[in-house]
Amino acid sequence: MPQNQGRNPNLRILGLSKGFVGIQEIGNNVGPEIEEIQKAIFGIADSQAYCMAFIHFIIGKVEKEFEIKSTIHVSGSVLQTWLNSMTLKVDVPEPGDVVLWQTGEWSGHAGIFRKHRSIEIFETIEANTSSGSQGSQREGDGIYPRVRTFRGGRKFELKGFLRVFPWKG
Repeated sequence: MPQNQGRNPNLRILGLSKGFVGIQEIGNNVGPEIEEIQKAIFGIADSQAYCMAFIHFIIGKVEKEFEIKSTIHVSGSVLQTWLNSMTLKVDVPEPGDVVLWQTGEWSGHAGIFRKHRSIEIFETIEANTSSGSQGSQREGDGIYPRVRTFRGGRKFELKGFLRVFPWKG
């Protein structure tokens, strides 16, 4: 019997991402772990924004561990990932789902859904953000847990949620 039979790969996305919480940049989008994440999606580490790269990095680890392949669109662009992954869209997020926001005409931010706090509030793990409730919502200095609202905001519009691996446990 395969080692991962019966295990939810989406929960593994969340579990692996927790291990990166607290990693900080040592410069603007620079640092050993940050560069490893950037290389996983961009092929090089060149101080790029890495919120989406972090998600693809984690998904790649789960794909290898579970010997499965996701159909999520691989891109460093949050909006390109969103627009080309609509078959994975879900209305009610579960732990391990990908959260995507639009922050400008063609800019965005992404995270990994942790849990619901209330009907309006949820928790995430995000890369290239700041810790706590202050600081940069994107283009921050590391990987941190965040608290977000379902209603988003004018400059931080919640696009939706993607379930990376269809799962019926």
